[in-house]
Amino acid sequence: MKKRAVMAGYRSLPGLLGLVIITALAGCDSKGAVEGITLSGTVEARETALAFQVTGRIERLLVDEGQKVTAGEVVALLVDDDYALALQKARAEVAAAEASLAVLEAGTRRQELKVAEAALDKARAERRYAEEEVRRLTTLLQKKLASQDQLDQAQLKYEITVTAVHQAQQSLQLLREGPRQEEIALD
Repeated sequence: MKKRAVMAGYRSLPGLLGLVIITALAGCDSKGAVEGITLSGTVEARETALAFQVTGRIERLLVDEGQKVTAGEVVALLVDDDYALALQKARAEVAAAEASLAVLEAGTRRQELKVAEAALDKARAERRYAEEEVRRLTTLLQKKLASQDQLDQAQLKYEITVTAVHQAQQSLQLLREGPRQEEIALD
């Protein structure tokens, strides 16, 4: 079998050789010089890779098909609805931040201080009442006219009012000191 394959290769060799000679002679003139072939036509680019800084839908093309463009030239405008909304949102956030800064810079109003002082006075009055209730129930328990549960409830209420006084004092102190400088400082 190998002999036949090799033989078949030898038989087609003269045909291949003839094809090469005919091709070479076709490009030669009568003097044996090789001439170039001149063709005319149009080259069309069917796909062009473009890069954009942002994504979006094209609103308007600024160049026509076949027009020469240079690198960096604007060739299309995008619909800017999303960007306009983002800008509007950012401006609203800036306005809100400026309003908050104005409130911080203005400091605490007198009325806010008076409300905090009144809350502290109320918490102190409730504490005094709860303290007096504990004393009264302690006396009544010794005479067996009150239960231990009633005294425990009164003591719990007293502890809650002590915490409420402390919280009201801290709130008043915060209002008197005003905002932190870190809250006012702008980066």
